[in-house]
Amino acid sequence: NSAGVTNLLLDTLCKLRTEQEEHLATAQKGLLLDNAYKDREKQILSSQLIIKLKERALVSYRKGLATLRWKLKRRHFKKRSFN
Repeated sequence: NSAGVTNLLLDTLCKLRTEQEEHLATAQKGLLLDNAYKDREKQILSSQLIIKLKERALVSYRKGLATLRWKLKRRHFKKRSFN
């Protein structure tokens, strides 16, 4: 009877160990998914920042072009008014 109890205890311990390993594997997968999510979130934020910087550069470029056009028109009209 003692052998039966020992076998039952060993069987229970094996099942508990298997469950523990499964829970650990699930937790590790969750951690990997969480890390992947965080990495993807960082990539998105970085991409958004790059887009904002490019938009600002484009606005600045357009303002520069508008200023240049205005100066050229002004210069053109000054030349015409003197002639």
